[in-house]
Amino acid sequence: MTRPSADVAFSCSSQTLLGENVFVGGNHPLLGNWAPRPDAFNALLNMSNDGTSSYPTWNSLTMRFPVNLTLEYKFGKTWQDSQKINVWEPGDNQQLTVTASS
Repeated sequence: MTRPSADVAFSCSSQTLLGENVFVGGNHPLLGNWAPRPDAFNALLNMSNDGTSSYPTWNSLTMRFPVNLTLEYKFGKTWQDSQKINVWEPGDNQQLTVTASS
């Protein structure tokens, strides 16, 4: 029996310097287990679906998670080609419980 899952996309508004990238890091392998993934799957893009710039809004690719899974995550910045987030968003971790309509 297949466990139900739902698509989730992350978005944030962030001013960046030339050479900085924005990532969503969190408590799941798709979220890099709190680090940028080597394949950059958890990197956010500043492009809209039509290919135009959405800066300063950054959007993730759509990710699929099991329904009822609680994710903890934060947005962070890293320098281009770095595998370490150097600045995390302030405050507590954000939480999202995946629902069928996430």
